[in-house]
Amino acid sequence: MDDIWQAVTALGTFLGGLAALISAIKSDGKRCRRRK
Repeated sequence: MDDIWQAVTALGTFLGGLAALISAIKSDGKRCRRRK
């Protein structure tokens, strides 16, 4: 059960980081478009 919980936690952390990365890329893209 602990292994499953660790896998779920790791997956959640990965998805959270991925979402933050995507939002950061989107905000950077908007900034670049505004500059152009």
